[in-house]
Amino acid sequence: MLRSMTIPFHAAEQAFHVGQIDEAARLLGQPGLVRHEPARTLAKQVAGAILERARRRLAQHNPASAWRDLEAALRLAGPTPELQAIRQQLANHCTDQMEQQLAAGEYETALQQIPLWESQAPDPRWASLAERARSLVAADKLARRGCWAEAIEQLNHGVGLANSHASPAAWQEELQAVYASRMQSGQELAAQLQQEQQQENWEVVGRLAGQLLALAPEHPLASTAKRQAAAAIRSLVVPSAEGQRPSVGGEVSSDSLRFGSRFLLWIDGVGGYLVCRQKEVLIGQARPGSAADIGLLGDLTREHARIRRDGEEYLIEPLAELRQNGQPRQGVGPLIDGDELELGGVRLRFTRPHALSATARLEFVGRRRIQPTVDAILLMAESCVLGPNWHNHVVCRDWTDDVVLFQQGDRLQCRRAGPFTIAGRSCEGLGQLSPTAHVTAEDFSFSLESLPPCSPY
Repeated sequence: MLRSMTIPFHAAEQAFHVGQIDEAARLLGQPGLVRHEPARTLAKQVAGAILERARRRLAQHNPASAWRDLEAALRLAGPTPELQAIRQQLANHCTDQMEQQLAAGEYETALQQIPLWESQAPDPRWASLAERARSLVAADKLARRGCWAEAIEQLNHGVGLANSHASPAAWQEELQAVYASRMQSGQELAAQLQQEQQQENWEVVGRLAGQLLALAPEHPLASTAKRQAAAAIRSLVVPSAEGQRPSVGGEVSSDSLRFGSRFLLWIDGVGGYLVCRQKEVLIGQARPGSAADIGLLGDLTREHARIRRDGEEYLIEPLAELRQNGQPRQGVGPLIDGDELELGGVRLRFTRPHALSATARLEFVGRRRIQPTVDAILLMAESCVLGPNWHNHVVCRDWTDDVVLFQQGDRLQCRRAGPFTIAGRSCEGLGQLSPTAHVTAEDFSFSLESLPPCSPY
């Protein structure tokens, strides 16, 4: 061995003996070093250690690191039988993982795996699974634009691909029914919307556009109508006199401003949210006459769990089988930001997005299974912040400023740094909301919808 090669060889040898296998692999990667027999022998030993680490990482469900180890071992020692065996195990693991994600309805997560593993996974199932993931994501994008017939076609294509090696998941059949129902409702709303546009009934146009955007957040007709209605209303309203109390429009009684324990928040172009105002909420099965504040579609009991806000903290009380972060929960315990709950096959993630507010958010992990259908649940404390900042309770990327909804007893007010309208009446900075209010500004629009109280059966 040439003297110029001796120093890096001995450094690699020493690094290997003290367990620094990545450093040893880096040193052995110097040009020309592995042409020498001692270096080749050491390279095989280092490659063996890296492959052993790849096995451990595979067992720990860390395929990305395992793939990197395989590539490093391949550069050092070539395609050995041991490497080929681990590569096959890893390919099978990635393919099985993608299959499980699709079966659970996590098709966006599955799609993200395609560029990572497509060149690495020789499993014959991979191509079919990748095409299935693309079909399901395409169906979701089409549905968001209100193209429900095309979305159903893409969904059926994905279901057809699944039939080659597995039965269609129940969530796919549910999603077909949701698309079909939204298509019927959406077509009726679109026809009403166009008729009201022609008659220039802008308040009605704004309300119908909001309802249509709740079904399809990127619906082009509804998005255009919403902007037209907001502009028309701004040009028609008479600004309130300086110092005048903001009005929700017309003469309203005190009772009409009172909010119940729950309401729906429909944000145009963003989504729909179930807002629970009380300190304690009951989670249970969605069924007629249910007492559950949060009704989920799954294998749940009528009273499955309670979440309680205690000052600035939240507690979870299981009333039936419940898993918290993968572990069975027995008895009352704390809920921490980022905790994952599983109830009757439905997975929820608990978050506390805003450091200055006790309001929390429950978002779905995988398939949304709730009645009424919404994107997330907000457990509202004193306030709820909507807007473009990443730490808001609802992130509205296209808005220019934050909007704060805050409670005052059984009433709700809206605050924004700038003008906006509530039910066609101009407000500056602050406005009183009603349970059926429609709120618009130059860059946003949202509506509230009251919900009946839960039945105590």
